[in-house]
Order: sequence, then C-alpha cells, then structure tokens
Amino acid sequence: MFGKLGGLGNMAALASNFGEIQKRVKEVHRKTGEMIVTGAAGEGAVEVDVTGHGVMVACRIAPPLLSGPENREQLQTLIQQASNDAGAKAKAAAKEMISKEAEDLNVPGLGDMLAKVGM
Repeated sequence: MFGKLGGLGNMAALASNFGEIQKRVKEVHRKTGEMIVTGAAGEGAVEVDVTGHGVMVACRIAPPLLSGPENREQLQTLIQQASNDAGAKAKAAAKEMISKEAEDLNVPGLGDMLAKVGM
C-alpha cells in the first residue's frame, strides 16, 4: 500500500540537504568548465580540446593535412570526428564527477537527476 511513497524519502533527503546540494552543483559546474578534454581523429592528425561544457578551446592539425585543397574534405571530416570524440569524453568525465559528488552527499537518485538536467 505504501510502496508508492518510497520517493518521499528521497524528497526529504533532498530538502534537508538543499543548501549543500546547491553548493556542490555550483562547484561541479565550475570544475567542469575548467576541465579540458582532448579528442583526436586520423590517428592524432587532428586534435581538439574542449571544456567540460563543450566549448572548443583549441584545434591542432598536422601540417600534411594543410598541404593542398585535395585534403579539404578529409580535414573537415577529421575535425568533426575529433570534436565529437572530445565532446563524448567531456560528457563522460562530467557525468563521473557528478556521480561522485552525488554519492558523497548520500542522496539516492541525485546523480541521475542532475545528469538529466545537464549537470
């Protein structure tokens, strides 16, 4: 009969820890913004650095790829692949950081909830 009320315990834990949760969320947001993750493509011929928020901060291209217009299509593809690689790595690193913080707070389901809202 009361099985459906199990979520109330989670709500109570959230409410009692709201100040600490808010502080930790801000800290995780700051840390992920400072985090730099590198993605690569073409066996390292193109590398892209992004922050944990997905903002590209650097792009390195091996000189042979810049040698002529025939490389243009390949270069565009490699930049896209390196960007996607970096984005996936940043997302995974941020999710791991969020899960660790949520685990430290000992609020069941908090990590999943934060991940769903993009934290």
